Amino acid sequence: MNIDDRTLTLLAVQMLFLTAIGGIVLLLRTSAATRVWCIRLTVLSVLALACFSQFPITQRLPAQRAFMLPPQINAVETVRRQVAALSVSPSSFGDPNPVLVIVPHIPVVEFWLVGVLLGLFWCSLAWLRIHKIRRASKHWGNCKEVEVRTSALAGSPLVAGLFRPKLYVPIGIEESLTPAELQTVFSHEVAHIEHRDLFWKALHRVACILLWPNPVLWLLIAPHNRGMEELADAKAALAASTPEQYASLLVAIAKRRKGRDASFAMAMTPKRSNIGRRVRLILNNEAIRELAPIGRRGRTLISGAALISVVGILVGFGWQKAPKDPNRFPWQKLSGTVDMRILAPDHSPAVQPQAWLGITSRDESLPKYWPLPIKNGKVHVDRAGYSAMDGVQVLARDEAGHIGSIRLVGKASTDDLVLQPTTTVSGTLLRPDGHPATSVKVVATIAVTSSNVDSGPDKTIPLKGTPLASEATTDGQGRFELSGMPQNSALQLTIDDPSFQDPIHLIKTRHGNSVGTTYGFQMTSESGTDLGVISLVPGGQVSGRVLLDGRGVAGIRVGAQKVKDDMDKMSEPSWGDAVTGANGNYTIGGLGNAKYNVALFLPSDLSSKYAAAAKDSISAEVGKTIPNQDIVLEPGGVIEGDVALGNNADPEGYPVAYYGPDHPQSGAWCGSVLCDAKGHFTLRVSPGKQYIYLQAANNRGQDVLVQAGQIVHVTLRE
Repeated sequence: MNIDDRTLTLLAVQMLFLTAIGGIVLLLRTSAATRVWCIRLTVLSVLALACFSQFPITQRLPAQRAFMLPPQINAVETVRRQVAALSVSPSSFGDPNPVLVIVPHIPVVEFWLVGVLLGLFWCSLAWLRIHKIRRASKHWGNCKEVEVRTSALAGSPLVAGLFRPKLYVPIGIEESLTPAELQTVFSHEVAHIEHRDLFWKALHRVACILLWPNPVLWLLIAPHNRGMEELADAKAALAASTPEQYASLLVAIAKRRKGRDASFAMAMTPKRSNIGRRVRLILNNEAIRELAPIGRRGRTLISGAALISVVGILVGFGWQKAPKDPNRFPWQKLSGTVDMRILAPDHSPAVQPQAWLGITSRDESLPKYWPLPIKNGKVHVDRAGYSAMDGVQVLARDEAGHIGSIRLVGKASTDDLVLQPTTTVSGTLLRPDGHPATSVKVVATIAVTSSNVDSGPDKTIPLKGTPLASEATTDGQGRFELSGMPQNSALQLTIDDPSFQDPIHLIKTRHGNSVGTTYGFQMTSESGTDLGVISLVPGGQVSGRVLLDGRGVAGIRVGAQKVKDDMDKMSEPSWGDAVTGANGNYTIGGLGNAKYNVALFLPSDLSSKYAAAAKDSISAEVGKTIPNQDIVLEPGGVIEGDVALGNNADPEGYPVAYYGPDHPQSGAWCGSVLCDAKGHFTLRVSPGKQYIYLQAANNRGQDVLVQAGQIVHVTLRE
């Protein structure tokens, strides 16, 4: 919970509302019944505001946000995201921006809870006081089906008991009052029971405890108590012989009172009851007027104004569910279902279409795909449980070979999936010595299609490992041909020979409105695109083992990314990866003449128990292998923390990222973990200095020093 613009605005509106309904009415010369009714209406309205104002709202978050996923298995997507994120990627270097420095944690919830606990402690003392009065009392009689008891601890006649109220009088009061005066006293106290004053007094005090920072509620306590006593006085004055007789009785009882007040009881003459004001009202002979509230029309107008005000505040500030907008809240889980048509390139219904649901998880090296049923040309998808970070897509193709994809987030998810026509991509690969590169597998790894989906990564179809993938093996002349490639798309080619770099730096294409060196090629021909002769470039390699207790660990993905200082070497590959074999061995190939950081992608079952220090700034050289780069899994230390987001944003799934020994500063690659529903996160890291920050917010983080076996707690605020 944060003190943000929404909370301050809501508090200000509450104050205005209280002033309008409670304060102005109290300034008028109205009857006691009217004033009591208005105060109770105000208390109920404030409780309703406080209750519903805790719902999530439409949040206004900063427009400049950078969210970076870990690199995928292909190099092109990594570089594209890396270049786009370099200007906004949080960094521990450079001059700090005072607007973005993380402020110290203000424990608002803890501060509020302390006040509530103190209020509950006071309530327990008040309850003990009433309990003592009840235990020290004896049965005396009944009055209008209300039991009357005498107690030595009762300072004056009072009623107590929320569910079964009883009337308590001081011992010996029958000796000092006549039977008629006793009946007048009983009329006063029974009036409190008939008006349910005990319930409303308890509700008002509970509201003050729960909403104790609201001063106006506390200011209304005194006029509320005074109004309830004046209302009971009016009933008693009508039951007395004359108003003067009841006024004299009230003064006499006040003089004889003793002991302390019981907070949750209704005493006839409490210490702070303003006897003089009550006596003046009684002597004015206007008891009937005090009992009469304002007319029905007036009550209707005030109630209607209160209802309109409360509803207006709720609709404007507190009664709106936070939208599932991946552009502003990429970590939020989506909801609802999507029914979309699959259309051919001419927007006619696709013939015999097939569809798959693809999810690119943060912890997986390759996306996973499931077939989706198609009924009447429509595919039905349940988005519940996914977020923009999962990269959820629908892939499809038809009988003619047209293919396409659309993401299940944002505006794109409401559109039809329009398939794209395909073409053939061919070319010839030559080795550096000029001989044909035979028996080399060529794979199309990514496609950016010009369909009717949103811009940016929403247009990405990761072909490798998907049902839309196309691959070919070069023949004896080094010739390859890839079919089923979408037209008007930028494709990335990879090869499975680690001794060579992927042919990604040879071709120029258009990205957005700029033309420059990119990592793909643009297909413009419907009949096919011939890339001509592509000369392969030797690649450097890094090899080693992933070890746990001296034994190799199989199936672990190992990545290599250029260090930050070498990012300007755009002609060199920026990324490479491999998966460990049976003995934990790995070899990352296709690297250039640059420095690389080599780190692990640990699955969740291992990352919760072990950390692994990366190999920092390994100098790779083309045509050479850097051996013995072993990475060891160790328990390390733990960073536990909590995330406090602005505007009461839902923290579940919020990404917390870090740079450190496990993930040295490089491009957009960093270690990360997701918050649970309470905004809590746990990171296991290697010993050393860690830079931890909120990954989905454009702000600075903080440095944390962690030692082996140590648990460090941090709090990050947006």
